[in-house]
Amino acid sequence: MVDPAAPQRTDSAKTSLVCLLGAGLEAEARRLASDAEARIVLVVEPGEDGPDLPYPAVVCRGEADALQSILGMQGRFTGRAIVRSEPGVPEGRERARRFAERLDTCLRSKQLQTATIAKTGPLFVRHGLANLPEVARYPSIHGLDAAFAAKPCVIVSPGPSLSKNLHLVRELKGRALVMTGTHALGAFAHAGIAPDLVLAADAGDLARHLRDSDLSESAAMLVGATCAPETFSAARERGARRIVTFAANNNIDHWIYQPLDEDAGLSTGGSVACSAFSLAVKLGCDPIIFVGQDLSFPDGRFYAEESLDGTSKVVLDGDGNYRLEKPPETTDEYGAGRLEDGTLLFTRDRPTVTVPGYRGGRVLSSEPFQAFLFWFEAAIELLGTERRVWNATEGGARIAGTRQLTLAEALAELPSDEPLDADLVFASHAESFDPELRRNALLEHTRGTRSELVRVLTLAERCVRLAEGGETDSWALSRLAAAERALQQASRSIGCLSVHSQGRIVLATERARDATTIEENLIASAELYRAFRDGARELLDPVSDAIGALGSAI
Repeated sequence: MVDPAAPQRTDSAKTSLVCLLGAGLEAEARRLASDAEARIVLVVEPGEDGPDLPYPAVVCRGEADALQSILGMQGRFTGRAIVRSEPGVPEGRERARRFAERLDTCLRSKQLQTATIAKTGPLFVRHGLANLPEVARYPSIHGLDAAFAAKPCVIVSPGPSLSKNLHLVRELKGRALVMTGTHALGAFAHAGIAPDLVLAADAGDLARHLRDSDLSESAAMLVGATCAPETFSAARERGARRIVTFAANNNIDHWIYQPLDEDAGLSTGGSVACSAFSLAVKLGCDPIIFVGQDLSFPDGRFYAEESLDGTSKVVLDGDGNYRLEKPPETTDEYGAGRLEDGTLLFTRDRPTVTVPGYRGGRVLSSEPFQAFLFWFEAAIELLGTERRVWNATEGGARIAGTRQLTLAEALAELPSDEPLDADLVFASHAESFDPELRRNALLEHTRGTRSELVRVLTLAERCVRLAEGGETDSWALSRLAAAERALQQASRSIGCLSVHSQGRIVLATERARDATTIEENLIASAELYRAFRDGARELLDPVSDAIGALGSAI
């Protein structure tokens, strides 16, 4: 719950986030940071430097920066969130109310994001470790900043509105950097067009996305380092001329590129289109144009007919839910099983929401689509006037901060006398790295990780024994505190461990925070130590396998 109130005090057991709008609330931020466990966000104007505040307070420059920072914070917000504006400031209360509405959407998006990380964190880590030889073998996006400065970029997504504009996408080649995710490759193949860049960011099985694709005419295939390892082999089998890696989960995947001292992360809201937008920003593209980015399901369609899964239909159940079904003649069994009449249940029931429509009013959407929409709008607002962002989807949801126009109108405004050669840029980039140097750096770091995991396992087991002993005298508690400090120090440098066990760590930390007795705190602490112990134990084999793979890589 978001409360646009003006609190004098916060109860840390009930409040998990306080947003203070205005530099005049600096003293309040300092006071709250000193006596509350809630996260404190002080929002100053974009042009202001802002004060240095103690943890857990942060300073953000503008509301968009604040919302993006909240999305990037670790852990969950389980209590209420409070928004306060500077007293006596005209329109202050109205500003707090409007920001509270945006924050409410932000926290719903954050909830989805956190649940995803808790569920798939172990998968991200296993994939990342298995892919270390690929990270060594290929260059990352590090060093591509401003590689296409002031050049147009078109991000093509497989939304239903793509169908009416697919014929115009062909005319974009050579005039704009054309990028897409793997789900839209079928539409490109249908139109006989090769995108310049293809992005794969999902950790799931993308083999069916690439099954009938020809990547030989694209400048590069960009593969997230936590994608399924089979994605790399599938890209090679489909003729990818160049492969470039990136941190698909941004800071969550930082541990993979840390030994290489590379900034390979792309900020994302959970969709490959979000990653593509962040890539376009990194490359310096201007304008950035959306096509097929419906973020809704108009006329009962979820995907463009020409794309993968284009035969799926949206079925509403009358209770505010939807599901996707494919006709009985569908041969692909990917989904949730068959109904009695042979219809393929592509997805089970999920709740619907409404979002502002491209042409006004509101349109049906899903919770993930709403989260992506929020992310896009915050990211665009954060850009300010640095870049132009156009929405040439011609349907679906309205993306605030974009200029709406038809793709034909966008084409008419793009320069035709400045040919864009993506192949040349990525060919040059592929020659600028040393795979053997990368392999050695990753091998040395991973060997160190294995040693650190062994130490964490030993220290965590000691902490578990002390906590489970239940002794509450000062001597016993001081021994436990010393052991916990050693565990914290040993685990701090193992990024993959915190990602792998984040779900359990967050739950145990919340339980410890809410404990009212020493006995309750010991029970919660024991669970936290077990999370580190079990995580270290589960990672030893995958880390050892990665060391073996890196050692034998050529």
